[in-house]
Amino acid sequence: MIEEKIKAGIWVEYTNDGVKQDGLVDDLTYFIKEYELDVFLGPEWLFMPKDSLYTEQGKKKLVDELISKTKNTKALILPGSILWEDDNFFYNSIPVIHQGKMIGEYFKRIDGGTEEAAKERHSKRKRYAGKKDYGLYNWSGYDMGVEICADHGILYTYLGYESKPFLDLYFVAACGIAVYDSASPLKNKGYCLFADGKLPKAEAYQKQDKEFNKIDHKKTSANLVMYELVMKKT
Repeated sequence: MIEEKIKAGIWVEYTNDGVKQDGLVDDLTYFIKEYELDVFLGPEWLFMPKDSLYTEQGKKKLVDELISKTKNTKALILPGSILWEDDNFFYNSIPVIHQGKMIGEYFKRIDGGTEEAAKERHSKRKRYAGKKDYGLYNWSGYDMGVEICADHGILYTYLGYESKPFLDLYFVAACGIAVYDSASPLKNKGYCLFADGKLPKAEAYQKQDKEFNKIDHKKTSANLVMYELVMKKT
């Protein structure tokens, strides 16, 4: 068994009414590099402009910029969700980025306020499109899962029925919910990282036997709260 310490950073920002986008990618990139983060998580709707949605092309440009500016870092990056639209639908998704690649993209399944946010930003699309894929990925030998806000618990139900909760890392990007041990699909000693854009706040938990223990942050700087995760793998 190998013990590994992981530096995780969670971005704290109020996102419920949209966020000024100018310079946002540069700010995230700065902190990821400055603190040599292994993991970065942002809240739901961090990439939701105050008066518009990202177009499909604009969303691709945004993801490409995130990839380009972080490709020489070691960080696993879940930068927060993006509100965007194509010719048919609007979406709420979070890219999963590592070393110059998007290794996955999780689409919020339950509307959970997305339609209202799109209408407030004058979207001409009439329908929200979630996807039925589960946000399950592998990173650096760890099993990890991703959910957005109202989806919290779907992954646990799926894993609970199909096998059993086995995740080392569980990420929740939210805007207005709380996380619960009964809905977090973690194996023993696994970690949950939670970013909420409504209060706003950052939280981290570790499952220890039957307990779901909140862990203390190691450091804060501007919008960033940092934690040290002690991981074990074979």
